Amino acid sequence: MKRSPRALTYLALAVPAILLIAATACGGSGGSAQASDTQTGAVQRGNLLIAVSTTGTVSLPIQSKLTFSGSGAVTDVLVGWGQEVMEGQVLARMDDTFPKAALIDAQLNLMKAQKAVTDYQDQFSPDQVATARNTVSNAKTSVLQAQNSLDAYRDSFTPLVVAKAQSAFGSAQVGVAQAEKALTDYQDMFSQGNGNKLRTAVDEARLSALIAQNMLRSAKQDTAGNPVYDARVRADAAGATMRDAQVALDAANNDLAVAGTDWALRQVQSERQVTVAETTYRDRMLATYRIALNRPDLLQRPPEAYVNPDTIIPTSVLDAWNALTDQRTNYSILLLQKEKALAAAQNTAAKVDDAFKAARRARDEAIQALQTATAAEPARLRGKELDIDRANLAVVDAQAVLSDPVQLRVLRASFEAAKVKAQDAQKTLDDAMSGADPKQLVILQASVDSAKARVQEAETAFAKVLAGPEPVEKASRDNAVASSKLRLQQAKNDLDRAVLKAPFTGAVSAVGVAVGDTVGANTVAVTMVDNRTFEVTVSVDEIDLPKIKVGQLVALTSDASPSLRGGGVVKAIAPIARVQQGVASYDVLLSLQAPGNQGAGSQGAGNQSAGGQRIGGLGAGGQAAGNQGAASQRASGQGTGGQGAGNAGASVPSLRGGMTLNAQIVVENKQDVLLVPLRAVQTSAGSRTVNVMENGVATAKKITIGSSNQQFAEVMDGLSEGDKVVIPARATTTQQQQLRLPGGIVPGGGAGSFGR
Repeated sequence: MKRSPRALTYLALAVPAILLIAATACGGSGGSAQASDTQTGAVQRGNLLIAVSTTGTVSLPIQSKLTFSGSGAVTDVLVGWGQEVMEGQVLARMDDTFPKAALIDAQLNLMKAQKAVTDYQDQFSPDQVATARNTVSNAKTSVLQAQNSLDAYRDSFTPLVVAKAQSAFGSAQVGVAQAEKALTDYQDMFSQGNGNKLRTAVDEARLSALIAQNMLRSAKQDTAGNPVYDARVRADAAGATMRDAQVALDAANNDLAVAGTDWALRQVQSERQVTVAETTYRDRMLATYRIALNRPDLLQRPPEAYVNPDTIIPTSVLDAWNALTDQRTNYSILLLQKEKALAAAQNTAAKVDDAFKAARRARDEAIQALQTATAAEPARLRGKELDIDRANLAVVDAQAVLSDPVQLRVLRASFEAAKVKAQDAQKTLDDAMSGADPKQLVILQASVDSAKARVQEAETAFAKVLAGPEPVEKASRDNAVASSKLRLQQAKNDLDRAVLKAPFTGAVSAVGVAVGDTVGANTVAVTMVDNRTFEVTVSVDEIDLPKIKVGQLVALTSDASPSLRGGGVVKAIAPIARVQQGVASYDVLLSLQAPGNQGAGSQGAGNQSAGGQRIGGLGAGGQAAGNQGAASQRASGQGTGGQGAGNAGASVPSLRGGMTLNAQIVVENKQDVLLVPLRAVQTSAGSRTVNVMENGVATAKKITIGSSNQQFAEVMDGLSEGDKVVIPARATTTQQQQLRLPGGIVPGGGAGSFGR
């Protein structure tokens, strides 16, 4: 099978401090080794680790492109390229005048929608139910009255009524005949006398009749003095006054609305000035005294509160504090002025509204007076006509007196009265015999039908009120409220997004705007990356892939920066291979973190122990303390390798995205096994032997081994702990040497941040 050019090798992770010691002169017979060509080592128990070696590229998985809520001008850019920032720190601002105005509009729209819901629900209150019930009752009463009028009109044309009218007409005719006979009889006996005095009475009666006619003509003229004319003039004047008051009220309400908007904009501008002053003071305090941005009292106390009494405070800081104090004072004064101005405008509008209401009442009273005068006009004119009738009767009476004696006038009056009665009886009979008037019946029936229709309308309205709100209408109004709330929340979000804040602690990788730039909703203003969280993607050959498991520990080093050492874990394995030139390999994702919040190297990814082996977070220059132990300590397994401490920091300045790291993935870890140096093992004809020093003589022993790597083999049988084995020398050395995995994983213990 083909192997990749990047074929991975196995790295040995040491036994518990096996020391290679320069051999001293020794002798013996058969199987002994020459002292000048050999070294010896002790067989001891320890841990055996096997790792797969590969390389990969560093990436920063967490990044964010920040944009403003909408279009506008950038007012502040508070960070620069490469600057590290804390979560929640303000990065940039844009002009928030329009977002604040949009927020006010959204609040008003929500209030209107909520009022519409309340008004609709009020239509179904107990008072409205009682009103609807009374309306139904009144409508039914109107139906009964209209029906009674119709029935009464129809009953006036029955045969019984006709018979009664005929009888009355006959009686009236008899009365006329009797009155006429009495008058004729008396006239035969009448004689003349007292002519001059009676003629004077006639003239006076005629004059009175003429005066009454003149008064009637005057009453009918539409001029001053006529009650209807005078009432109309007053109504017109009252209407003009009310219209003027309406104009004044509209102007006052408009002034109030304009004042509200103007003061709202002033308040927004003042708030922005306070915010700018707060930011300037906070930034200058931060730059001068390194005061944390998240201190809650920073904006409430003067700079003197943070320094020694004899410290000279820079003018820029004092100016910033004074400017902040002035802006807050100006803001408070603005609120008082706003309250006073709006109260004055509201008072003026209330007075104008009272004047309008008074003018409207006067107009209504004038219209009522006009209606009363108009309604009374026929009666008034009828009174004048009656005056004329009385005057004419007086003339007739005077003429009668002139020509006839008193008794004669009485008889003539009786005769005239009898004729009038007969005429009335004739009309009543004619009406009864002619039958009901179709037009009148239509009018009366229409009144009945109209009253019944009003009953149906009232009952329908009552049923709706009694049934409560309609689901569709209620849902529509509730949806309007929900939509208004969404728009309000969107307006709040837009206002919040007018100030860009860091979503996490990290570094600024790009700044795309400058103060004064006009940006849109999709303009990327600031790009951030989390420079404390890293991932490495490595490639593993298909032969080694079965050994790789998620969660395995990884040691990492850099050829470019030898002092940069660290650890991590296997996070994910690609399910599909990448084939290049016929060789299949798989991507493996490694997760590692800078030790900014982890302190000692053994507190990083190394918290995931592997049989006592710990790999710390990535750091620069950290050295495992276990590497510093004395040879005797390591030999006894007492080294402090698990106590390594790497350099802590918020980030690793020398680690950047795109860098290439060497990775050793620990694939096997055997704890507390008997280990022998692999160089001491000799293989012949399928069997393995080692030369054991016994009493200064090297004796060959057959052994059985298990797992092994390029440095050590696991002893299954044939050797005991403490045996001295002969190791053929590869190089001349007299110093003690420890075998360990590059990166600081040492025999017998854990590792901190990797060091050399």
